[in-house]
Order: sequence, then structure tokens, then C-alpha cells
Amino acid sequence: GPMKYHVLVERPEPGPNDWVVEGTEVRKGEVITLLGNLIVKPGGNLTLINCLIYIYCSYPGEWQVFVDNGGVLKTVNTTITAARKRKGFIFHIRGQVYLYRSRITASDMYFLTKETIDMRECVYNASSDIYDVLFHKSKHVFLRSCNFLGEDLPCVFQNCSDVYISNCYFRYVDLRFENSGDAYITNCNLTYSLELKDSRDIRITDCVLSGFIRCRECVRIAIVDCSFSEGSITITGHELRHYASHTITNVLIGGKPVYYVVNSSGLTISGKVGEAIVVNSHDIKIRYMI
Repeated sequence: GPMKYHVLVERPEPGPNDWVVEGTEVRKGEVITLLGNLIVKPGGNLTLINCLIYIYCSYPGEWQVFVDNGGVLKTVNTTITAARKRKGFIFHIRGQVYLYRSRITASDMYFLTKETIDMRECVYNASSDIYDVLFHKSKHVFLRSCNFLGEDLPCVFQNCSDVYISNCYFRYVDLRFENSGDAYITNCNLTYSLELKDSRDIRITDCVLSGFIRCRECVRIAIVDCSFSEGSITITGHELRHYASHTITNVLIGGKPVYYVVNSSGLTISGKVGEAIVVNSHDIKIRYMI
């Protein structure tokens, strides 16, 4: 379907009630209410420990939590949430961000940084007025033991590399990679689809899925030790390498094995078959496919 995410989020317009961090600030155990932006400027470093941050927007996206290039935001056991339902803020990162055991609620998330993104044991809870989670031209992305909870929510990696996603739960989230590479997705649970377009060197291992994996014009995609409750693997493209360069091993759909046959001849596949993908091969027989 059509992508509905933002391609570019502008830097926030300054407001009279902004919280601007230019040096080093550490806040512990505070409840903070904002009627403006939270801005971490280049060279600024903000740490929030055991804090609760409320952001009051009069309309969706009025204010931002914005970390500029060269700025750093660290949170531990902290919640950053919209104070009004259906009036979410934008979480906008161009510098470094480290989120540990934290919760972001009702927020559009936008990452554009080649600095580090490190999220561990975090929960991102989207509301219906929010468009997406978008990683754009980002590198060094680590998502570990995080929950992304949405309602038909796109979580998109666009022009990204060096991405590591492990032990994460994507509920009602459409995980997508476009023109991206060098990504690892392991021990994750995905209840919607995983879509890969014009991407390369993505390895999906030990995952549980209840939707589809779609590979469009991709090369060297590895799907290993994965299980689908239903769905399928779909491969499309216009060059042989879009079909023949992948690795699909020990994958089950509905408890039945997936067969990926490449550059082969004279094979017979029989018995329980979840799916058979045959590429650049001849004289392949599929019998008793049940």
C-alpha cells in the first residue's frame, strides 16, 4: 500500500515556553509539564532519571522533543507523554539518544542521525492521530527488548544501515525497510507484515510472525529459524539476483516447512509444504503438497 509517513520533519519553531538545554543538565525524580518544545542544542546533554514529562499540545505536532546534531538525550525509567489525548508531540532526533526502560506515548517519532540511537526495554505506544515511527538516513541503531504498540502503525527504516533489532515486540506495526542494508532482526515477534524494498544484507533470525514477509527488488536477504502462524514469503523483482541471492532455511508456515530451491534440477518435494519458492530451476516436482 502507499506509504503514509513523513519524509521530512522540520526543526521546531521556537516558542516562548521552550525548555532549551545548551550545557549539561541532569534531572531526577521530577514531574515536568511543558507548554512548548524541549530542545537539546549542539553540545547540550540532558539526562532524565525517574522523570515524568507531560507535553501540552493544542493540536497534533505543535511541540517537539528535539535533539539537534551534536546534542545528547539520555533517559532512564522516564515517561514522556502527551498531556492531551489525540494531541501528540513529535519526538525528533538528529543527535544521540539513549532511552532505557522508558516510555514514549502518543508521539510521532522521527530519527535522522548518523550518531547513536540506543533504545533498551522501552515502550512506544502510538495513538490514532500519529503517523509513524521513521528512521531516515540513520546509522548505528540499536533497539533491544522494546515494545512498539500501534494501530496499523508504520515503523519505517529508510536509507538506513547498521541496524540491530533484538527481542522486540511489534504489535499491529508494519515494519518496513526501504533502500537500507546491514540490518539484523533477531528474536522478535511481529504481528503484522515485514516489508523489504530495494534493500540488501538484511538477516531475520529466530522470529515469530503472524503476517507476511515481502521482498521487493532486494538482494541477500536471510530468513533463518523463523516461524509463521500464517502468511507467506513473497519475492518480486526484475533481476535474477532479486530472486536467487537469498537464504531461507528452517522456516515454518503453519508448522509446515518452506522450501527455497535455487539453481537446481531434478528435485522432488513431497509431504507437508508450507510454501515452495522455486528460482532458476527446472525439472522440480512437488507432490502431495498438503
